[in-house]
Amino acid sequence: VFVNVPQAYSTLITFDQPVMLVLERNYPGHKFDGWLKRSTSVLDPVTRTLRTELEFKNDDPAYRIFPGMYGQAIFTIKRDQPVLTIPTSAMLFEADGKQVAVVGSDNRIHFQNITPGSDFGTEIEILSGLKGAEQIVTNPGEQLAEGVEVSVVSGGN
Repeated sequence: VFVNVPQAYSTLITFDQPVMLVLERNYPGHKFDGWLKRSTSVLDPVTRTLRTELEFKNDDPAYRIFPGMYGQAIFTIKRDQPVLTIPTSAMLFEADGKQVAVVGSDNRIHFQNITPGSDFGTEIEILSGLKGAEQIVTNPGEQLAEGVEVSVVSGGN
């Protein structure tokens, strides 16, 4: 099975690490166990992905994995530090740089500079600027200003 691994994860995978293949449309609830066998060791300059080859045993009598099937490869990625993510809607692009609106212990808005990392679509990794325990405004409006008193309402997530 050939998989294009995004650049953000390309340095976190290793040869012979276990992987799983899920072919949910054909075999709901079934996972095929395999391992990462090799890669091109070169990122595609257009897609910014690393082409990798995964190997799975296809030795059951039904030969259930067919060439051309569409599935999902699941890698177990280990990092030295856990990833801190926030909703992308919480980011502010200001003249001073990228920021988030944080609700302080005084229930007032304070703008915090951040350094974003990988963009996961609806969430973005935060490399610095937040510790993880802060309460952030997930969808700040244009009327939000430094020092404004607010009432915290949980999103229920």
